[in-house]
Amino acid sequence: MPAYTIFNTVLKLTEEKIQTVLSLKSNVLSVANESNSSNSEFSDMEKEVLKSQMSILVSAAKFASMKRTYKQNFDKFTEGFHAFFDSVKSRVEMFNNILSNSEDIDKIISDYITQYNTITYKKMQNEDLRKEIELCKSKVLQNKQLIDNDSITFVTLKDIYNNIQNSANKIQYEILGMSQIKDKISFWKNTIAGEFISMKQKNNRLQSSFMNSSVGLVGRMDITNSTLDLTAEQGEGVFSSTKLDNDATLSVTLQKFGDISMFAQKRFTMPNHLINAN
Repeated sequence: MPAYTIFNTVLKLTEEKIQTVLSLKSNVLSVANESNSSNSEFSDMEKEVLKSQMSILVSAAKFASMKRTYKQNFDKFTEGFHAFFDSVKSRVEMFNNILSNSEDIDKIISDYITQYNTITYKKMQNEDLRKEIELCKSKVLQNKQLIDNDSITFVTLKDIYNNIQNSANKIQYEILGMSQIKDKISFWKNTIAGEFISMKQKNNRLQSSFMNSSVGLVGRMDITNSTLDLTAEQGEGVFSSTKLDNDATLSVTLQKFGDISMFAQKRFTMPNHLINAN
């Protein structure tokens, strides 16, 4: 019995099972639509079961469509294979002049078909390898482009890092200069503070010496005033017989008294004629 006959029988049985599954799918869909229309509530477990059943039915429908496509392709292959087999058989009989022994013809044709399938398989395998190589080449080109982009990015990042390093060095140099300026400011601050303290001490000494001089001057002015008062009292008793002489002498004395300057080294003295007259 040929193998394709058994395969056709299996396909028919599979088709019947698929039709049964599709009918179950339609029943489940109708039940689901009725449940949705009646707004009946399901538990989470029931919802998950319905989802699983729906996914299984969808997979079964896809499998059934693939089986139909496979059956159609297999029927086409069977027809083409019979035509090819008859053509090869006729050519083998013609070239080998073997008409009586059909087993030898079948063996030769089987070997030929095997070699042909092997060559075709290797050819398709080589074609797949060629496609895989082209895909790998495209991936290599993409990776090369990515590497180039990464190289450009690396160079850019390196430039940015160098700029940051230069900026950091410049900032460090400026900080060093600012610390030197700070030291200079502290030095001049201390210098000015020392000058201020010395000037303040000098000013205090000048103020104290000025106060001492003022006190001594005020004391001397008091002594001079008391001496003048005493001279005036003595002069009142002299005006008796020598009034004219005393007037002239008093005027000269008063004129001299007006020329007196109040310093510590000069003292006021009474005239001799006033002392003798007294």
